Amino acid sequence: MSDVVLFTPLAEKTAQENLDAFIGLCKSKLAVFGKDLPFDDVVWDITDTVQDRGKRSRKRIYFSSWDTVNDLDPKSMPEPFVSFAKAYVRYQHGLKPIIDQGARVAPLRAICTALDEIGKASPGDVDGHVLNRAAQLIEEKNSAERAYRLGRQLQSISEFLTGKRLVKTALSWKSHIKRPGDTQRVGKEFDDRRRERLPSAADLDAVAEAYRLAKEPGDVIITSIAAIMCSTPDRIAEILTLRADCEHHDRLPDGQEVYGLRYWPAKGADPMIKYLIPSMTDLVKDAIARIRQHTESSRALARWYEANPTRLYLPERLEHLRGVGLTLEQVSEIIFGVPELAQEAMTWLRYRGLRKPGVRLKDMWVPFADLEKAVLENLPHNFPYLDKGMGLKYSEVLCVVPLLTFHQRKRALFYGLESVTHGIMNDGLGGRVAHGVSSVFTRAGISGVDGEPVRLNTHKFRHYLNTLAMQGGLNDLDIAKWSGRKDVRQNRAYDHVSARDKLALIRDAIGDQSKMFGPLGHAPSVPSIKRDEFANLKVMNAHTTEFGYCTHDYASTPCQKYLDCLNCNELVCIKGDEVREANIRRQLEETRGLLVAARKGVEEGAYGADRWLQHQTQTLQRLDELSVILDNPMIQRGAVIQLKHLPSASRLSQAGQALGMDLSSTSDLPKGAALLASVGVYGSLFGDHE
Repeated sequence: MSDVVLFTPLAEKTAQENLDAFIGLCKSKLAVFGKDLPFDDVVWDITDTVQDRGKRSRKRIYFSSWDTVNDLDPKSMPEPFVSFAKAYVRYQHGLKPIIDQGARVAPLRAICTALDEIGKASPGDVDGHVLNRAAQLIEEKNSAERAYRLGRQLQSISEFLTGKRLVKTALSWKSHIKRPGDTQRVGKEFDDRRRERLPSAADLDAVAEAYRLAKEPGDVIITSIAAIMCSTPDRIAEILTLRADCEHHDRLPDGQEVYGLRYWPAKGADPMIKYLIPSMTDLVKDAIARIRQHTESSRALARWYEANPTRLYLPERLEHLRGVGLTLEQVSEIIFGVPELAQEAMTWLRYRGLRKPGVRLKDMWVPFADLEKAVLENLPHNFPYLDKGMGLKYSEVLCVVPLLTFHQRKRALFYGLESVTHGIMNDGLGGRVAHGVSSVFTRAGISGVDGEPVRLNTHKFRHYLNTLAMQGGLNDLDIAKWSGRKDVRQNRAYDHVSARDKLALIRDAIGDQSKMFGPLGHAPSVPSIKRDEFANLKVMNAHTTEFGYCTHDYASTPCQKYLDCLNCNELVCIKGDEVREANIRRQLEETRGLLVAARKGVEEGAYGADRWLQHQTQTLQRLDELSVILDNPMIQRGAVIQLKHLPSASRLSQAGQALGMDLSSTSDLPKGAALLASVGVYGSLFGDHE
């Protein structure tokens, strides 16, 4: 990365003077995106400085206006705002580099448009009204998830403008764009989101069938990569940058053989070896071997060009053609590997300006030097490196193939090479089948449910394996490590475990004291029904809360303890749930502060403070008990926890406890009260019973 130059505003200068100084610094003194960056151009080509793993297309930043962003000839944002936008993007990339530059430019476009609507174009005129309008534009044009992320960027721009004294009036603005509600575990919205992000059973069957039937090199490689992604939760960029020697064999102290793959994670985690579960080991070994079979010749070609960067590769049988004039048949053999494609060879020459006009096909010949120059110019960008940041060469990568291997109409080129890309994989898995682009499934005659084409993308496999791990009780830290993440909070986007799955986990733990801690860990001592039947009766359903899972049956009564989950006997927690454990610990600290405030209120004689003190004392006790259990190393991760001696959520049961009666049974009720109890009103009518 280029050396970072920090901008320090001067308090005695105006916003415009600080803005001019900031733009001048970013334009002339920064080397971010390259020292020779054409700062004044509407489009910046940053391909050489920002590597997007798994993608081969050129990377550009468009400083176009809101209305022309999708035009073939986009128009620039107006001055002076566009100069600030360019300076901001360059400066911020030096501090916080990102791949998706569009996420930084889009909020700037929205601000520019909001300013233009009031007849202004200077960032110094940005205020709360302008930012609110920019947020509104973002919400109108983007999905809820992307709008939320762009809103966060918009807030960062606001803070930057104020912090660097670039606006006339200091801003204190927060984005009103809410994070999409992704914690809901029931209902159509959750089911639709789950279907969208997870492969169905039919999809997985289709992948297995396509893997078995694949014969063409391109189909073999695509299905083999898909097989690997079904076995380990990797990003596609990590698979596509695996080295040819990625396999790792080891033995455990007990002599058991283990197998893994060497990875360089795509989002900041350290290089690592991911070991595979034994049931998937043979599949991954076979998939790697199939990929190697069809890619070794391309790695050999890359090694040849590394050693001979100024010479055209010729197999030994064609070495006699070096330096002589070539016929179309000879050009065909060099380009395609066979002499019979003279017509295709002529088309290839015409596109590169090497066909002489007016010369008949049979009389045509090409100087070897001209052909050699055209071929060398067609080698991949940045050759011999596929990824300069990783130091990864084409001769070392696993997924490298002859040029145009995956093209549906053109023949693979014998002389060239290319890497497998994200786009190639998504096309192969049916991403553009609706637009007439065939997939490995259509070529194999495989269709989905009701004859519909199979449509997958590479990230569905990662979502699927993460959800399986969460459903099985694997803790967040292990899931993050397994998935190559450096922050466990990123797990949240991959959690598609339904309420039904959580309910099954809790029911499975009931009556099993090795899995359940609390009253439900003890099944009846002389059970008259099976344990699973008892669990179904005790826990009718479960849904997520801030601290765990609520087992209250809402079909029976509404919640009797709204927002007081910690003092409810229907709350269960699962050890190893990092998000909810963090919420519990945060609430513990907050409750300690509230308890201090309640005691002060009692000392000052504040009305109702005594009841508040009692409540906070009780809540702190529950939180302390939970923390002790969560910190106990003897209790395994995945254990289901329910605290004892909590007041019942039922108002009827609370009334019975006050009266010394079990009102869950009508036998203890006074005469005539059974009917009232059945509709849940006994506690309120008979609370003062004598």
